[in-house]
Amino acid sequence: MPKICARRRRSIAAAEALSAAELRLGNFAAGVAILERLRDEHLIPDADLLLGMAYRTGGRREEAIAARERERARMERERQPDTEAGLLTLHSLGACFREAGRAEDAAALLEDVLRRRTALLGPDHPDSM
Repeated sequence: MPKICARRRRSIAAAEALSAAELRLGNFAAGVAILERLRDEHLIPDADLLLGMAYRTGGRREEAIAARERERARMERERQPDTEAGLLTLHSLGACFREAGRAEDAAALLEDVLRRRTALLGPDHPDSM
């Protein structure tokens, strides 16, 4: 990530918020275009997470999977795969696999997510399965 001054950070936050508003209004192309620019310019670390959600909502499954895969790779590079955020990314990727008809990939990944969540929370935690 490039070093960014406070004024530029506020502009980036405004662009991210505008993208979210456009997506909520159903202006898929406009919302995605903003997120893609933020990703391409390396301005927000979780751009692929947000793009994955947007692509999935817009029915662009293969692009959603690609974005989720990039987000998974980023989390692994940053040694965050077993955090809540990392597991949510993997869960979302598994859901994308399922929606794309890749049931075996989905099952394998979601079983791994469940195992990791139990390890993270502990076997006696009420949210563990």
